[in-house]
Amino acid sequence: MSVFDAQPRRPEPIERYLHEGCLAGAQVGLAGEPLRTVEQARATLAQWRPAAAQANLGEAFAMACEIGGPASRVLVLTDHAPPWPIERGQVQWWAFGSPVGNAAFTAAARTRMEDRQRLLLEVADFSGSPRAVQLKLEGAGLVAERTIELDAGQRGQVVLQLAGESSTLRAELGADPLDIDNQVLLLAPADRPLRVSVQLPAGPLRQAVTKALEATGRVVLSPERAELVISDQPPAPDQQAWHVQIASAGKAEAYAGAFVIDRNHPLAEGLSLAGVIWSRGQDSSPEGTPIVTAGNTVLLAVREGPAGSQHLSMAIDMATSNLQDSPDWPILMTNLVGWRLSLLGLAERNVRLGSRVRLALPQEVGEVEWTAPDRPAARLPVFQGRAEVPPDALGLHTVGSSGGAFEFACNALLSQESDLSSCRTGRWGSWSDSPLHRDSLADLAWAAGLAALAVLAAHLAIISRAGGGKGL
Repeated sequence: MSVFDAQPRRPEPIERYLHEGCLAGAQVGLAGEPLRTVEQARATLAQWRPAAAQANLGEAFAMACEIGGPASRVLVLTDHAPPWPIERGQVQWWAFGSPVGNAAFTAAARTRMEDRQRLLLEVADFSGSPRAVQLKLEGAGLVAERTIELDAGQRGQVVLQLAGESSTLRAELGADPLDIDNQVLLLAPADRPLRVSVQLPAGPLRQAVTKALEATGRVVLSPERAELVISDQPPAPDQQAWHVQIASAGKAEAYAGAFVIDRNHPLAEGLSLAGVIWSRGQDSSPEGTPIVTAGNTVLLAVREGPAGSQHLSMAIDMATSNLQDSPDWPILMTNLVGWRLSLLGLAERNVRLGSRVRLALPQEVGEVEWTAPDRPAARLPVFQGRAEVPPDALGLHTVGSSGGAFEFACNALLSQESDLSSCRTGRWGSWSDSPLHRDSLADLAWAAGLAALAVLAAHLAIISRAGGGKGL
């Protein structure tokens, strides 16, 4: 999105007519220095490479109005119709898009299962008619082509087993109106498993925890050198390993919602709790920052322990809950394992455009060098042994430091951006009623008045000559 204020209509100090370019990506910001000519605006837009995971158009619009003030004119450039009515006045909305059908990758994962790997690809059809989508796979021991038959608006999945290959896998779809969602690059999953010690008594709780952990394919269950401990007891005061206490005491109280989930926490990704009954003992009170609550009742909380470790506490009564039987239970355990691994190095090697990649490093490392596709290397700071990389380019990324080099692949798996069926071309709004337009007309009133006086003077002169020079 580009936003510009008024085009000058009369000689004035040029500062009054500065143009601002406002880009509506995941993070809204200005396109650069103020633009004084159309040529500068064109040059700025030619250098722009939009690759954001989402477009915060409303936030960018608000920024433009705030920067420009009430006397500005705002021009919105996009590919779809305005979501709200555009009246005559301050705003013009120009759309340059066409509704077309498109096929896209909407999910891609490569996970380890003992000595093999599992490949999952999801392909979606964003059109109004059935289509046959051509899929090509190359790498990781595969060279294959297949046809996926999809009904209108349908999603199809391809699941394959790989023979433990460590090479990069590339998947491609046939050409269509949007290229960036037609290919994915998948690296082999990280080899490093998480060492987990399950210190729960035999019974349904231990069975549910162990089964969910093993299903991730990313853990080794061992009491030796454990990096995560799951128990029904609180952690020792000096325990540096991460700890999860799952317990319940007192008479059970059941909650069916409405659950409040901290969506900013890594444990909450993909968690819905729809249809879940979560019971806890009335004497159980998880300590720390709440992650899941039912009203004012805390069900899951986290607090920081020694050396930056995380101690979680969950209150759940297994006899009267169905959480452990719902899809949210393996999601919760998968998030727990992924969160812990993310702070032991680079856990995720295949990420979605717009996500944040977190890297754990030795405390003595002060910065890392980040190399992204088609751009020069950049230096990123490391704070308390943590570096965060914002992958905003598709393809292979490298993060290097004295502690070693890490690679990850970034793919465009964005359903909302791949659906082009609502794109439109058109123009909405008018600047004719804007304050600046009225000011311009007012500033020209003296010229109109002078012209009127000139006409009147000429008229009087004609009358005077017609009357032989006599006055009226």
